[in-house]
Amino acid sequence: GTVARAVVDGSLARCAMPAFQEAVRDRSGLLRWSEGEIQACVRSALRRCGLAPELLPDDDGIRRVFSLFDTDDSGLLDIRESICLCDALLRALCFGIAVPHAEGGAAAPGLMRSLGPAS
Repeated sequence: GTVARAVVDGSLARCAMPAFQEAVRDRSGLLRWSEGEIQACVRSALRRCGLAPELLPDDDGIRRVFSLFDTDDSGLLDIRESICLCDALLRALCFGIAVPHAEGGAAAPGLMRSLGPAS
C-alpha cells in the first residue's frame, strides 16, 4: 500500500516537504507548536502518504513524539526535524505502536498487516 511504501522507499519526504511549506506562516523556515503549524504539517504529510483521516494522530499523539525531537524545548522544528517527526509517527502507526488519534483510543495496531506488502 501507499502508506507502507512511504515508510520503506523514502517517499514520505516528498509528502512532507509540501506539507511543511504550506504550514510555515512566515519566512523563518520553522514550524511552531504554539501556532498549530507542526500539527497541521504532520496531518497533511500523513494524509498525502495515504493515511486514512480516521487514523491521523491527535494533538496529544503528535506532542508525545514531537517532545522527543524538541530537545531544547523551543516548540520549533525545521524542515529536517519535521520530516523526521512525520517519519517517526508513520512508522509508529505502521508497526503497531499506539498513538492517540482523533477517534479516541490508540491508532493502528496492525496497520502494517492490513496494508499488505510494500511492493
